[in-house]
Amino acid sequence: MKQGVDYEHSHSPVLHASGVRTMLALATAKDMLINHVDISQAFLQGGLLEKEGFEGDMFISPPPGYGEDAKYVYHLCAPLYSACTSSRAWHKTMSAFIERQDFKTVGFEKSMWCRHDANGKIMVDSHIDDFCICGTNRACIDEFRFALLDPAKGGLEGTYEV
Repeated sequence: MKQGVDYEHSHSPVLHASGVRTMLALATAKDMLINHVDISQAFLQGGLLEKEGFEGDMFISPPPGYGEDAKYVYHLCAPLYSACTSSRAWHKTMSAFIERQDFKTVGFEKSMWCRHDANGKIMVDSHIDDFCICGTNRACIDEFRFALLDPAKGGLEGTYEV
């Protein structure tokens, strides 16, 4: 990455602490169920940033001790944890999944979503790879959780914690 060229593509929104407190206070006041999901190795599950800055291409030199040769570079297929754009790539991947589930962002918070349908109301917030899920009933939470944790159906790999 080059300063002044593509650093602007490294920003990733993070939920403000007041947003977490507000969501938990609202869930408590409305007697909603609260669950937690942790995504395993989230950055590696993110997609590369296509058509942004450097067009999504990332190249690295060989890792130390791996027969370094100046004529070889590696083209990455997924973001790495130490790359500047990895958190943004993860957030875009995760946000796209949540929005495909018919959630809308809440106000100015880009890491908080809400959905209200016939099954009930569900609120989701994300702090990097941790999700807090609040729902009016077990069915609406489980529906979202099963979709979120099913990689075969476009979801992500992770663990469910009550």
